[in-house]
Amino acid sequence: MVESALASISEHLEWRYLRLRYRINSGKIKRSIRDVESSFQVNTFREFLRVVDYQNEDFVIERLLDTIDPDDIFWDIGANIGTHSCYIGQISNQTIAIEPFPDNAQQARKNCRMNNIDATILEYALGESSGRSTLTVPDTDESVVGVGTFSLQNDSPNSESIDVEVIAGDRLIQEQDLPLPDVIKIDVEGGELDVLRGFHRGLQNARVVLVEVHPRYVEQEKITDILESEGFSVSVLRQRNDEVHVFATRH
Repeated sequence: MVESALASISEHLEWRYLRLRYRINSGKIKRSIRDVESSFQVNTFREFLRVVDYQNEDFVIERLLDTIDPDDIFWDIGANIGTHSCYIGQISNQTIAIEPFPDNAQQARKNCRMNNIDATILEYALGESSGRSTLTVPDTDESVVGVGTFSLQNDSPNSESIDVEVIAGDRLIQEQDLPLPDVIKIDVEGGELDVLRGFHRGLQNARVVLVEVHPRYVEQEKITDILESEGFSVSVLRQRNDEVHVFATRH
């Protein structure tokens, strides 16, 4: 009981500390991972959290930085405000960022420009086939820019949503004349299996795929099966609460 109360107090104080830091440091923020420095325009508390603690995913960026080569094409699927693209894009030959929520996509463009990254940022949701769908907008009393829980998996009847265009990755490559990926990061809040099923050409070319799997919506085994069927060796990078980060490399 005492330990629970102390943990609650600690969490409350940490949250207030982060709020204070945000009020002091909102605006342009510089951060570094693996000696790669990136700048971000921070206008909301959620953006601040994403930039300052990377939503506890700095290990993902570190692994991608360890993996990426200067000749590589990096596809950032579920780019949000461009946190990963702003680091990896400084090393990769070209960055393709996919983000269906317009406000996040616009902020990703600004952040990439601040870091002199000429990224191609496209406002689509990747899926198994092409069409239209609804993107669930997180329930928050603040700006949703920077929030990482946009999803096509609408299991909350009271959530707001926006209409978005869904397209298979293979078709997007063809229609936009895009380069095939060498390194792929996928974080799409439950739509990861559909992304993989619609991205056969991309997977055939890639040598590294990093997927954030959400078992609430999709079985991890199905993600592993499709990656192994494309010739990858698959391992778990980290398991955290209801998320599993799967790391796949070419044999």
